[in-house]
Formats: sequence, C-alpha cells, structure tokens
Amino acid sequence: MTIPNFFLVGAAKAGTTSFYNYLNQHPEIYMCPIKEPHYFCKDIRCKDFGEYYKKNVHFDVKNYLNQPILEKKHISFIEDQDEYLQLFREREN
Repeated sequence: MTIPNFFLVGAAKAGTTSFYNYLNQHPEIYMCPIKEPHYFCKDIRCKDFGEYYKKNVHFDVKNYLNQPILEKKHISFIEDQDEYLQLFREREN
C-alpha cells in the first residue's frame, strides 16, 4: 500500500500553492494530484459551503479515481481513507 510520508500544511495566502508547484517539478517527488484533498480537515466539509462554491469545486471523486491517470485538481473533500490512498497510486519509489 502506498501511503504519503510528507504533508504540506498552510493557511490561505501563505504560499502553499507555490511550494506545491516547486516540489511538483522535482522528478523524485510525487505530489498528490489534488493539491487540497482536505482528508485530514474533518471539520471542513463541502456540504457546509454555499451552492456557488460547491458548484465550482465539487466533482465526482469516484469517477475521477477510475481514470487511468489522475489529472491535477486544486481542491476536493476526500472523506474515505481508501479514496485518499488511491490518490497516491501512481507514486513510484
């Protein structure tokens, strides 16, 4: 089983997107295809936001995970551990 061993945590406007993009350029670093999966943010759920926000960030996670190659996404709200670990299936050593 492939599990992540590095977590990038930060506040809004703290430079996490830049840091994510810099690390993502390194050939030996695998970054989660969803920059902000919110798996560990149990107090933040998509259902708690307004319709406009949900419409702009929500997508079918199960369909997304069935793709052969996971495209980069900015944000999602992954609640299931198996789905979260699937985000790292393309990782190599």
